[in-house]
Amino acid sequence: MLIQMGRFQRLVLPRGPYAELRGYARLRERKMVELGVQRNLLHSLVDWVFPEYGSLFPKLEGKTSLTILKHYTTPEQILRAGPKSLSAAIHQASHGKLSAAFSQRLMEAASTTIGLQEGIEAAAFAIRNIAASVERIQEEIATIEKELTKVLAQIPYVPQLLSIPGVGKITLALLLGEAGDLRRYHKAEELIKLAGLNLFEISSGSHQGRRHISKRGHPLLRKCLFFAALRTVKTGGAFREVYLRWTETNHMQKTKALVAISRKLLGLLFALVRDNVAYQAPRHELRAA
Repeated sequence: MLIQMGRFQRLVLPRGPYAELRGYARLRERKMVELGVQRNLLHSLVDWVFPEYGSLFPKLEGKTSLTILKHYTTPEQILRAGPKSLSAAIHQASHGKLSAAFSQRLMEAASTTIGLQEGIEAAAFAIRNIAASVERIQEEIATIEKELTKVLAQIPYVPQLLSIPGVGKITLALLLGEAGDLRRYHKAEELIKLAGLNLFEISSGSHQGRRHISKRGHPLLRKCLFFAALRTVKTGGAFREVYLRWTETNHMQKTKALVAISRKLLGLLFALVRDNVAYQAPRHELRAA
């Protein structure tokens, strides 16, 4: 019935490098979800055994932190290692960024920890296994991102899109993997609808509904656009001035502003490909710079 009424969309399967990008992009997303699960497990176990540990490292899943967790898992093992061995291991894992003073702080925290002692051997075994899993997944994600970059180089208009401040190769590869070839679209609204960022409202009689995005498109494309928007509103990003004007001058909510930036970014990507040009900052931004 929907087909007879004309209420349908044609299925367009990606071809060539765009199909490869989509495959790698979705594989990367699965690995990112898997990494999040393992990271949460690692945090919960470390908080049980050595709750002070997390305050010493900016990222528990960082290379130096994972090295310590694999070889000196419990506070007792850290103290038993001694300052010399511990300092050498940290110096090697951090490529010289962390000094002996850091090792001393780690040993002081281990000596005064309030972590639980019951069942610590089983918890330590789990921490070592999860730390190894986190490292493996991180390596797999890095390999996938290398492949994404290789495939991205096969697309002729990529240099124009990379000229947008704040848009990197991995971000662009993920976007093109979900959107496909931007040259097959006739107008930016088609892309916006594909991402589920088109606006709609539910009104009835005298009731005037509020406008929302439909969220009926590709969820991964919408997610990639949102994180890309976050990068383009940072200092030096393409939409920094627009974002500040909307949030500080017009008092728009930050999340709504980022969604609007996502739509704007998608329109900009389409326009650069359509006109076969590189990004140029608006004149008022050049004057401000």
